Amino acid sequence: MNAVIKQTGDRLQRAQESYRVARAELWAALAADSSALIPADLPPEIAAIIHIVAADAGLTEASLLGQARPNHIAQPRQVAMMLTRALTKHSLETIGVAFGGRDHGTVIHALKAVQSRREQEPRFPARLESLRRSCLKAIANLKAPAAA
Repeated sequence: MNAVIKQTGDRLQRAQESYRVARAELWAALAADSSALIPADLPPEIAAIIHIVAADAGLTEASLLGQARPNHIAQPRQVAMMLTRALTKHSLETIGVAFGGRDHGTVIHALKAVQSRREQEPRFPARLESLRRSCLKAIANLKAPAAA
């Protein structure tokens, strides 16, 4: 009986290691060509917000648009969705599609999650306001006429 349990444990351990290796290889391949994940037709104001929030979080723009859900990626993505909703006239559906094909319910969840963090984390509102100002400035620069 103990031998069977040990064999099963060994097989599980090998399967987990294979999964970790395959996952690492996949993420390395995606990082090498992250531009493939960023839609060419992304509205410029959404692209600007994604760029600013990703840089602030130390992430790639592609990671905010990807499917990964660890907190260090999901929380900045939620912030970027909230800022997009607050600073643009895009619909919830359009925002969801822009952020990796998500639906409007995901955007609603992001808005609620950011509001909750705003209420629970003392330093978060100031950081959010700083990001909001940076995004507003970038959007204004998009709309400013180019100097001749």
